[in-house]
Amino acid sequence: MAKKLLTTCDFLDLMKVKLSATSDYQLANAIGWTRSAISTYRTRPQYFGDAHAIEAAKICGFPSGFVLCCVHAERAKDKGVKKHWRDMACAKYMDGTG
Repeated sequence: MAKKLLTTCDFLDLMKVKLSATSDYQLANAIGWTRSAISTYRTRPQYFGDAHAIEAAKICGFPSGFVLCCVHAERAKDKGVKKHWRDMACAKYMDGTG
């Protein structure tokens, strides 16, 4: 299991490794997402929706709950909400730190 919360870009990079994709173009083709979706995730403050988070979890080999906690923490604007998601991920999926 991960030792820290991962970001959308971290998950994209892990999916590329798992699928032996050498570019975001290859990744998009392999998972059936558009190239513009991948580009948006990389270049803008845009984060996985729940469906893409669950798909990323399956590809990366993580529990879907962990990926959902990471994504919700990443996109939360309120510090208290962000802390809630981080604490939930740490308590359930990590070693209690993160």
